[in-house]
Amino acid sequence: MGLTGWVRNTPDGAVEMTVEGPHGIIESFRKELCTGNPWASVRDVNIRWERYCGEFNGFDIRV
Repeated sequence: MGLTGWVRNTPDGAVEMTVEGPHGIIESFRKELCTGNPWASVRDVNIRWERYCGEFNGFDIRV
């Protein structure tokens, strides 16, 4: 999708991420997150919109 940022699993089983990119593409990404996949259980997606900073060069998985 051309987004940048990071994602990680938290100890309580949630997933946390920071994503940068065009607003419309982030909205499409959010819809995909809400759909989930057959092996995931998505109960809620919380979004906090912030100003674009251009902080990331790629998309990383953090552990």
